[in-house]
Amino acid sequence: MKNIDLGTAQITLIDECIVLFEADPDLVIDKRAATDFYHAINQHVTGDYSLIIHRKHKYQLLRMEVFGVMNSQERLVGMAIVAPRNTAKKMADIEAPLSQKPFATFSNIDDAIVWLKTLHDNSRE
Repeated sequence: MKNIDLGTAQITLIDECIVLFEADPDLVIDKRAATDFYHAINQHVTGDYSLIIHRKHKYQLLRMEVFGVMNSQERLVGMAIVAPRNTAKKMADIEAPLSQKPFATFSNIDDAIVWLKTLHDNSRE
């Protein structure tokens, strides 16, 4: 695994196709921030990838802007939200219809990894 500090967030390359994203507390993620994050991810990942967003901190997400950026990412196969708190899970449930990519919510990172690996295996068939 490779950890990369983006200043206001961290990404961890779990393997060649799964990226873990963790935003710093109290951050506002808008279209510009999302674009910068995806640009950084694309610099470190070759080929198709999936994203795990670990919502262990509270931050503000401008949903419509962020999902517009997310849905435009051609190499993004799917997204898993890891929501350890009930409020984070409720937010993810509201966001699910905004995603044009496969999207699921999990309570832990390991389950999210298993699901994303299945997505990648199916996309190769």
